[in-house]
Amino acid sequence: MSICLTVLGACSGAANSNSPDGAPPGPAGEASTVGPDGSTASPPVPAAPSAAASSVAASSMAASSVAASSVAASSVAASSVAASSMAASSAAASSLPDSTDIGARVDAVDERRLMAHVERLAASPRDNTDSGRAAQAAADYSAQQLRNYGVEVNTIPVQAEGIELPVVWTEIGGQRCPGTATYVLVGHYDTVPGSPGADDNASGTAAVLETARVLAKAGLPISVTLAVLPFEEPGPPFRGALALLSALQTGETGRRVLGAVSAEMVGFSSPELVDGERQDVLYLLGYQGAETLVTTFAAASDRWGAGNVVARTVPADNPFIWRSDHAAFHDAGIPAAMATDGGETRNPNYHKDSDRPDTLSPAFLAEATRTFVGGLAALSARSAPPSAPSTGRSPAATNSPCQGPTG
Repeated sequence: MSICLTVLGACSGAANSNSPDGAPPGPAGEASTVGPDGSTASPPVPAAPSAAASSVAASSMAASSVAASSVAASSVAASSVAASSMAASSAAASSLPDSTDIGARVDAVDERRLMAHVERLAASPRDNTDSGRAAQAAADYSAQQLRNYGVEVNTIPVQAEGIELPVVWTEIGGQRCPGTATYVLVGHYDTVPGSPGADDNASGTAAVLETARVLAKAGLPISVTLAVLPFEEPGPPFRGALALLSALQTGETGRRVLGAVSAEMVGFSSPELVDGERQDVLYLLGYQGAETLVTTFAAASDRWGAGNVVARTVPADNPFIWRSDHAAFHDAGIPAAMATDGGETRNPNYHKDSDRPDTLSPAFLAEATRTFVGGLAALSARSAPPSAPSTGRSPAATNSPCQGPTG
């Protein structure tokens, strides 16, 4: 994964290393049909780009600086959604359930358990150069941890790059809407070649596992699906996420996915300011339409955690956050966001052999996990799901989150 926080002013003009020629496709206008193996029978057709978006794409393909006019257009577009994001944040805070149980769950997050997961997962690179053996070991470890928590473990085989690796997932709770609706938190366990990937992305995998432990017996009214995924690296089409989405939306009772978050590098922080930006905050970044989703996590952090979450949504022609597993859900018309410490804009060990456990901030990772626990529990406890993003599909919002799958 690679991320450039243009919308937050952290950088500009970065090319997308996950896409051919550095030019990431934008979010789709229509959802594609997802096959059981994660393939798409009919690829999404992006909406016609604006002149500003075309300029950004062209300069990204050249791996050069974004033209000043494009940056200005992007800044104006980002500013235009600031007011709605602030309003959504206020609404999210006021609608949080008044639950001491959620606070207790948040407090149960264990920093030592998180770092034990990271140490185990980041013992070696988890790419396909060893026929996927190290990545398979990470998947097996994750599955065993989930079994230890007393939850049902499911796997989905996914083939790519000449190897097969599993999606490992569990569904927790759902007493109000059994088998019909769910929120999703995912983290990928694979790495780029040569990197042990403590931050990218043993940290995200560890956060998913600890969230599962804490919420396993919480009795959530609407279910939460927690999954660790293969094949996020080197980038699109995010086959692991697509396979999970297909499994959730099909079967005897296809679930309506109400929202999805990708835990993508959530373990590195610094007390320093860089270009005026704090380096000790967790970013929750999504496209327009995911305001309620991202601001609920921020509000949960404010109430039950350290209050160190920056929640933002950006226009659909901004390509820079379309770079992790949440993109598969967004392209299907589902509110989706990426939780991240900022990637290469913050962590100097990004995609290097120096991305090791001793470079992480255990306290920051624990706080990110508390945000996931509080946000997911709050979303589950609420009666209405967040609205669908503006991808050309019919809105998914309804007064009854127990209705069938989207679209």
